[in-house]
Amino acid sequence: MSFAKKFERLLKDFIREVMAGTVPLHTHNLIATDTLGEVLEKFIVLHIRVWNLEDAAGLAETDEEFVKIQRKINHCFKVMRPRLLNAINAMLAEVIREDRMGYVTDYPIKQYGGFEE
Repeated sequence: MSFAKKFERLLKDFIREVMAGTVPLHTHNLIATDTLGEVLEKFIVLHIRVWNLEDAAGLAETDEEFVKIQRKINHCFKVMRPRLLNAINAMLAEVIREDRMGYVTDYPIKQYGGFEE
């Protein structure tokens, strides 16, 4: 099964759970930003930082240096990543529950001659 098909199946399952009310919304105190785009950006930046830390861990010259870098990696995956994922899930669930999916549109903006609806 392709990645796109798996992703679509997971998204449909998530929407079904949200509509059934089985996904709790804990939007308070999760994030300091207001938009889904900002949270996704933080999530992407976090993963890029982890990749850089993993590269640095591979180049560590001492055990102490390696342990210090590994603690940073663990913090990213055990603290920061779950916090961001919870925020993303809560924001998506809120959009789905409030039926704001119409805001997501696919305009033909790649036609560089201009924008027409």
